[in-house]
Amino acid sequence: MYYNTGKYIETLEYKNKISISVTAVYLTLEWGYIVVRYR
Repeated sequence: MYYNTGKYIETLEYKNKISISVTAVYLTLEWGYIVVRYR
């Protein structure tokens, strides 16, 4: 049981890291687009 819980938490953290990096990339692209558009 403890092992499964540890695995589950690891998976959650892994998914969190992925979604955070995807969000960061998306925001960077969007910001760059705004800067280029209104230059």
